[in-house]
Amino acid sequence: MKKKDKILSIVEVVIDTILLVLLLLLGVWVIYNAVKCMCAVVTGMQDIQRLENERNIEKIELYSIENTDTISGSFFLGSGTINETKYYCCYRKLDDGGLQYYEFEVDKTTVYETLQSGSQAYVEVVTNGYGSIIECKLYVPKDTIVGEW
Repeated sequence: MKKKDKILSIVEVVIDTILLVLLLLLGVWVIYNAVKCMCAVVTGMQDIQRLENERNIEKIELYSIENTDTISGSFFLGSGTINETKYYCCYRKLDDGGLQYYEFEVDKTTVYETLQSGSQAYVEVVTNGYGSIIECKLYVPKDTIVGEW
């Protein structure tokens, strides 16, 4: 074998080795980024699960609990319908003493007649981490609900 052929052979081996190392590095880089992406997805899923499972309770004092139906004007057991969804409508007391119109869905509300006569009615609104209402617990004085069943 000539000297020139030996040098070419060595250069080919070196080039093949460099290419192999570059391919290995590329593979490691791809795997690293894939794992990094998967970690981000898992973390995001954990955040979503945490927000869905989170529960916040806001206690709201209620005044002038009324039944209203802004569409048809019909009432049923203290509730009205808006776009086919039944609501309890009332006023909530603000920190500055003002009153603000407030409504909450009948289907998400459980009523508890556990307060003493003359006590202030209130609702506990339970929301998840997204702020979506999970349920409402309406506390009213005994004998507040009247009607024939």
